[in-house]
Amino acid sequence: MMRWIFFLILAYVALVAQTTVGGLLVIHTAWAGPVAPDVVAMVAVFVAMALRNGTDAGLACWILGLGLDLASGPGATTVVGPMALAYGLGGLMVFQLREMFFRDKILSQVVMTLLFAVATHAIWVTLQALVARAFTWSEYGQMLLQAVLLGAYTAALAPLLHALLLRHERILLIVPSRRSRS
Repeated sequence: MMRWIFFLILAYVALVAQTTVGGLLVIHTAWAGPVAPDVVAMVAVFVAMALRNGTDAGLACWILGLGLDLASGPGATTVVGPMALAYGLGGLMVFQLREMFFRDKILSQVVMTLLFAVATHAIWVTLQALVARAFTWSEYGQMLLQAVLLGAYTAALAPLLHALLLRHERILLIVPSRRSRS
């Protein structure tokens, strides 16, 4: 069972951190454009690895993606839905792959965050290209390169946030199971 109220608060804090502090961590490259870490992806991976139910993991990641879609703001060249769909699918992917990893190990967090961030942003870029139909192949390739770099940057920072969230996991996400006294 998941604590949805606390999760929604965590999602809100992650979205605020993404839109404020995330802007301070942008790395500008001449060949790929700006690259920033995806704080919400770090939270999504943590949630998908921590939850015991695949439906809860997919729904929680979908909510995080929907928040990103809505936080893109007016005038942005995005439509509502692609990031929600990508995050939902990414959350289910992480939930399925989590049995192969120890979730408290740093390498596991880095690999899962890298896979999640690259996959979700590649899906988002592809859906945006299909919807907008205004991208050239070189722009599409540059955006995919940005997605890979974003995934690597996010994965490099993931252990810091995962360590913080791991300390408060019982409060934020999971309701402890009741044990019967016999």
